[in-house]
Amino acid sequence: MAILKHLAVHNADYHAFITYVLFQHDSHARPIYDHNHVKKLRENYLIDAINTTPWTYNLDCQRSNRQWKKNREEREVKQHHFILSFDPKDVECGLTMEKAQELGMEFARKHFSGHQCVVATHDDGNNHSGNIHTHISINSLRTIDTEPPEYSNLARDYKAGFKFQASDKCIRYLKSEVEKMCRENGLHQVELNKPAKQRITDKEYYAEKRGQERLDQKNDTIRMVGGKPAVEKFETELARIRKAIDETKQKCNSIEDFKAILKREHNIVVSESRGRWSYLPEYRKRPITSRRIGDVYGKEAIESFINQRLLELQQQQVARQAPQAVPEKKEEKKSATEPKPTRPIIETVFTGRIIDLNDPKIQSSYSLTQWAKIKNLKAMSMSFNYLTENHLLNMDDLQATIEDHKQDFNHDTQRLLRVEKNLKECNGLLKHLGLYHKYRPLFEQYLKTRKSPKFREKNIREILLYEGAVKYLQEYQQAHHVNSVPNYQSLKEAKVRLTAQQQKLYERRRALKSTIKAMEDGYKLLTEQEQTIQRDLNRNKFYEIE
Repeated sequence: MAILKHLAVHNADYHAFITYVLFQHDSHARPIYDHNHVKKLRENYLIDAINTTPWTYNLDCQRSNRQWKKNREEREVKQHHFILSFDPKDVECGLTMEKAQELGMEFARKHFSGHQCVVATHDDGNNHSGNIHTHISINSLRTIDTEPPEYSNLARDYKAGFKFQASDKCIRYLKSEVEKMCRENGLHQVELNKPAKQRITDKEYYAEKRGQERLDQKNDTIRMVGGKPAVEKFETELARIRKAIDETKQKCNSIEDFKAILKREHNIVVSESRGRWSYLPEYRKRPITSRRIGDVYGKEAIESFINQRLLELQQQQVARQAPQAVPEKKEEKKSATEPKPTRPIIETVFTGRIIDLNDPKIQSSYSLTQWAKIKNLKAMSMSFNYLTENHLLNMDDLQATIEDHKQDFNHDTQRLLRVEKNLKECNGLLKHLGLYHKYRPLFEQYLKTRKSPKFREKNIREILLYEGAVKYLQEYQQAHHVNSVPNYQSLKEAKVRLTAQQQKLYERRRALKSTIKAMEDGYKLLTEQEQTIQRDLNRNKFYEIE
């Protein structure tokens, strides 16, 4: 399997590519030095050139640029860097460095014959992955006329004096040529032009890598003082949007539900332009297109996923309703062992929001009025279905259920406040116990020097942290009327237990809140329906009297 990667290079130093090819570099493309501060040569590499030599590549490109008066400005693209990365399994198919270099030279002669070009092959791979890959660097200026390419008949794509145009059409054509080359040579290959489910660019990949390194450094500092990092994995902005969309897809039953839940729970607004979706988080001014984060996050893919999910739910419901060949005694025994909640939370769905038709903004436009009426009808239909499925059409029963759920919500809120208070106290003890044990040896040395001012000035930060920790622990003992502080291990276990309780209460309160909202909307719908029926009855009585 060969993957073609393209990089547009603005660096005017053409020799930088030769340096990268010959010498070892780390994952950040920085040279690696030995103990004498001399750059380390690569162990294995092959290098060749077209219309130049590897050692005069820089001079030849500079001379051509001066001759054709090109590549003078900093913003211009001076080089195009292509990377043919082969699958490590291709070694089993007979791929060697010599074979990869030969394929790279053949690819360069066919598609870049009019450019000054250098082709080099390595066998170490990125991060020592071990896959064979070939680098092709070309001068963006074409110095020799060539045959028109298959994808274009424009003069700029084959005449001398023009620069190489890395258009989408060109890159798609080159990828198809790579697929053809791999199939002809019996190598593994995938469809390079197939849309990516999750489109992660090099920029995002390296941004995530740098962010993770900074986060690891920060977490190491937190662990040194006895704390526990709140976040272990760094997520880019696009990764957070993907995660929010994936979570929302599992909850919604329609496109309207998807947009509403994404806005309510993640503050991301979905907009549509020319049939394509864009996502706008609250902290951004410009939206992010679905194409940028992956094709599975587009409109058609989301609709297909929701429809498939609803179909699976219907099939599961039919399967549950079908008779099961299970003895009744075993069912009773199983149900007796399962924990029964005191008051189950009714499963909720988003029922929509009723729009006020008396709003001046709605009444100002006939189209807005019609849209609001249709929207209200959909919301009312969803609310009525919700009440019917949960047997809540009786207003007295519905009101009683709402009050019960509100009492549960208030009770869980009080429990959550107590748990968070205990968790905050536990975190404080863990932090100061860590500081106490860490700097206690240093403070004992300070006491042996008879509290030397010079020693204290030299280690003022550590001594102040130790004294602050001692003061905090003494205040804890006085406030709780205890003679000792819990040990570190028991505090860690208590923190894990409290964190689990906190998360459970958060989820329960969220479910209760959505349930209460759905039932209140349903109660409002029943009230309006009853008023409408009463108004119609009074009108009929009036006509009968007349």
